[in-house]
Amino acid sequence: ILKKACDSIGISYNLEGNIIKIFNNDKSIIFDRLYNNLNIKNKKNKKNKDITSKLLSENNLPVPNNKVFNKIKSPKDLMNIIFNHNIPYPLVVKPNDGSGGKKVFVNIKNITEQYNILLNDFSNQNIKFSESKKIMIENYIEGNDFRILCYKNIILDVVKRSPPYVIGDGENTIKFLVDKQNKIKISNGHHKIQINELFLNKN
Repeated sequence: ILKKACDSIGISYNLEGNIIKIFNNDKSIIFDRLYNNLNIKNKKNKKNKDITSKLLSENNLPVPNNKVFNKIKSPKDLMNIIFNHNIPYPLVVKPNDGSGGKKVFVNIKNITEQYNILLNDFSNQNIKFSESKKIMIENYIEGNDFRILCYKNIILDVVKRSPPYVIGDGENTIKFLVDKQNKIKISNGHHKIQINELFLNKN
């Protein structure tokens, strides 16, 4: 998507693995998996999902209902979340300032599921990529996932992101098939498939 954007606006680039270096006159910028050092202006918005949600809502874009809670330090904190978010099931539970899809749980259908997730994955735990350890609860809404690349208010490209999957062969375990797929993905520089045991157990 970034290469196509460079081609469309006539900017030179050099690609090495996950690293892309873009040149324009005497300036250059390096991206590593689309993360770069020019996000300072929007860093607060990018890292805090409640701020992003509020900004979208203020500009008449639909967003799920949500509520943010402080880090879980005690059983009382956990129960406070469960009984005071006032958002109907199914739910999404995730770090408010996380990234990379870490600790994001979707389609939580009842209080038991929510309790177990909060207890096992958020209570007194360090959360990768999250500084505040705050937790966002929001409505789960089914739909497609798109990544949009903009430059100077022009939409350059849109990519639909589909969840990874494996198809059973009647012989091997899911883990074996996932490991087999992951060898191919890693060799091509893609993210690995992560097995969601909670989802599998529910189904």
